[in-house]
Amino acid sequence: MSLGARRQAPKTPLIPQTTEIRPGTYVFYDASSLQAKVCSEADCALRVLTTVVSTAVPGQCVIDAGSKTLSSDQTVGVGTFGHFVGRKWTMRKLNEEHGYVEIDGPARVGEKVWVVPSHVCATVNLHDEIWYGRRGRVEGSWKVAARGRVR
Repeated sequence: MSLGARRQAPKTPLIPQTTEIRPGTYVFYDASSLQAKVCSEADCALRVLTTVVSTAVPGQCVIDAGSKTLSSDQTVGVGTFGHFVGRKWTMRKLNEEHGYVEIDGPARVGEKVWVVPSHVCATVNLHDEIWYGRRGRVEGSWKVAARGRVR
């Protein structure tokens, strides 16, 4: 018996038949979880720090995170590629290295912005290492043990 839903996982010790759980998205949450209203922005533990690299087009900026960083999975039901923390920006398009973002208000080249990926599982799989911290301070990193293990 395999359980993966957020509500079920904490109850697995109560179900003797459980042989495994697949925690997936609920470990970190993602933009699709936000859209489904199963979590809040503050619950989204995995975020990608990106940099604005262009503001040449009015009403748009380009960030240095594309499908090789965020994956090409869109946020379920919304048609975006991530959620910008603390901003009303919308990522409408990706290429491998860049995200094209509709912006409301100013953006400047070099500005750092946090993105909650649309599908966190794919994002984790795209990276060798995840850096973690608290209250704005980096505390260390974890190697992604399953990286490159798909055969």
